[in-house]
Amino acid sequence: MSIRSKVHLVRSIVAALAATAGVAMAQAPADSGARAKVQRSASSSTTPAAVEAPRLAVGAQARLGGVQLDGKPFDLNSTRGKVTLVAFWHKDCAVCRARMPELRANYLGWRDKPFELVSVATDSDVQSVRDYEQILQVAVPQAQNFPRLWRGGASHADNFGPISTYPTSFLLDRQGKVLRVFVGRIEAALWDDIAEVVLQ
Repeated sequence: MSIRSKVHLVRSIVAALAATAGVAMAQAPADSGARAKVQRSASSSTTPAAVEAPRLAVGAQARLGGVQLDGKPFDLNSTRGKVTLVAFWHKDCAVCRARMPELRANYLGWRDKPFELVSVATDSDVQSVRDYEQILQVAVPQAQNFPRLWRGGASHADNFGPISTYPTSFLLDRQGKVLRVFVGRIEAALWDDIAEVVLQ
């Protein structure tokens, strides 16, 4: 498939999913009356990683830093004062790729709110992630771009622990502590819960 065909395919996916899911979810901040219904995962599953520490628990202080895929440095401390969603994903995860448009749509819809979105790719090969990113850079508007890191980078450091299911996302409060952990796609009702936290 040529690069032009790939770009066309990504554009079609972004447009279709944003129209059917993401754009609607971007309106979630208007519904500040939603009640918290988040089911927190009690799983302690691990991946065959060298360090078998447990996944970062609710209430723990999160740490994340490194170099973004565009070469810019990133430190989670720079998001203090904002509610932050840290999403771990893998390029070969179909659900991860399918939910990116809704993430971007909500990020765009909440740009004037105290909210930040950070994605962390966990692929073993950074080049495959960069190739995918190059396609997205052509297809996705600049206003929908958010910090994106590769977990395998030499300067990368975080304390989120092993991730065994993709996508897995951590919602952090304004001080960088874990409020909730989402395993799998974030459904519309859960976006209402996130909106309530952002608008507090």
